[in-house]
Amino acid sequence: MKAIGKTATSHAPDAARRQCQERLGRFCGEVPSAVFACLGTVDGRAFAFARNDAGDADDGKAAQRMAAISCSLVALSESFSRESIRGNCNHALIASDHGNIIVVRVPSVSRAYVISVGADASDMQAVTLRRALDLSQDLASIIDGAN
Repeated sequence: MKAIGKTATSHAPDAARRQCQERLGRFCGEVPSAVFACLGTVDGRAFAFARNDAGDADDGKAAQRMAAISCSLVALSESFSRESIRGNCNHALIASDHGNIIVVRVPSVSRAYVISVGADASDMQAVTLRRALDLSQDLASIIDGAN
């Protein structure tokens, strides 16, 4: 598991960042199909990031790029859901030939974080979704405990 230590600053204490980083690292280490897990702020900055050892080589900027894309995707999904069916978006799912990516707004009190989880094609979509939702709850507990 590779963890990225350089992430954007936030109002959450360093202890919460460290705990979130550790939780993402455990997730990627325990889930064989996990490719990455990225926790970002809603303004697109990386807060914590982990990638499975089997993932592509990291240039040090993957966390920032993934956080920005995740934030944009959840914002677009929420807008599209409101405009098209007048409902709230709970998560977004991307299915590809190589696996699935789930993006979820972390259900913390502040609602200021977004988690994205990537899994390889060995994982079924429903399993990836369940893991992402469970991980988002864990991270919300850490974030809310720090405030």
